[in-house]
Amino acid sequence: ANSLIEGHQFIFQSLPRMLTVWFEFMEEAGGKTRSSRSSKDCSEMQKTVEETSEYMKQLVGVLKAYQWFTALPQIISRFNHPHPNVTAFIQEVIASVLKEYPQQALWTVATIYNSTKVERRNKA
Repeated sequence: ANSLIEGHQFIFQSLPRMLTVWFEFMEEAGGKTRSSRSSKDCSEMQKTVEETSEYMKQLVGVLKAYQWFTALPQIISRFNHPHPNVTAFIQEVIASVLKEYPQQALWTVATIYNSTKVERRNKA
């Protein structure tokens, strides 16, 4: 995220990669904390989940809306993510982008409302 905070030269490489790694980690961590791991491993995993979630939440305020707008399709594709921290993050990002760029972002966000998946449409 440091490259994104410092500028936008590598935005098309670093932002999608950062989001992919975090989304996949959170999906994996959700299953691992409930599996047959030791309580120490579970508590460490939970601590990491909370730390990364807090960091990503802070990034919503640090990065500008145009930066998030570049990855909006990727973010919307994870709208139905199973982890509640990710869902809250996605909703914050979408809200900040819609606030700054309502006409441009509306068409991308409209795909959620027109989804064929009922659960996804209800979440919207």
